[in-house]
Amino acid sequence: MAFTKKESSVSPPALAVPEKTLDELFKPMTGLEVIDHITVGIQGRPKVGKSHFCLTALDATDGPIYVIDTEGAIKLNAQAFPPASRERLFIAEILQFAGKSNNKVNLVQSLDALMDAVNKISDAAIAEPEIKGTIIVDSATDIWDWLGIWLDEAAEVKRTKTGAMPRFEWGKANEKYAEIMYMLLRTNWNILLTYRSKEACNSD
Repeated sequence: MAFTKKESSVSPPALAVPEKTLDELFKPMTGLEVIDHITVGIQGRPKVGKSHFCLTALDATDGPIYVIDTEGAIKLNAQAFPPASRERLFIAEILQFAGKSNNKVNLVQSLDALMDAVNKISDAAIAEPEIKGTIIVDSATDIWDWLGIWLDEAAEVKRTKTGAMPRFEWGKANEKYAEIMYMLLRTNWNILLTYRSKEACNSD
């Protein structure tokens, strides 16, 4: 009578990550690849100059500058720069309105327009790696705000019997946010993101 080896229902132990030495973890700066672009997030209260600071890339760089404008105000800030500099500035005003006869903004469609703009510029940057430009998102705070509305209105989310949305469904918004950031980072261009800050607690 032949005996076959009974398969174990216990999973094999996970392979341990080999411990690295100090020299393996930390490399001398002289041996690291030089990255010729920056990624910066600028946080501050409204009207402190975040947008203007981002536009100073016109003075500090030579390449094209693409602005994903969620607030519709970057054109006013650009007027402070010489016309010759502004020729390198390209603006995508991505606010989408629900109708011609009113000023109601469709934030779900605006999010779609933002993702389309990020996708188009990242594809173009990768297609021509010899060009080094700058991408400004003003304001990146709106991305997360719009994702919350998208999650509530457009995403296919599971809800409890009371109609509430379980906390784990926010993972869909996190995934979409990460996708936008990865598309920006893969360009190897300068990335400038503005964020509106607000009080987490008051004087009390």
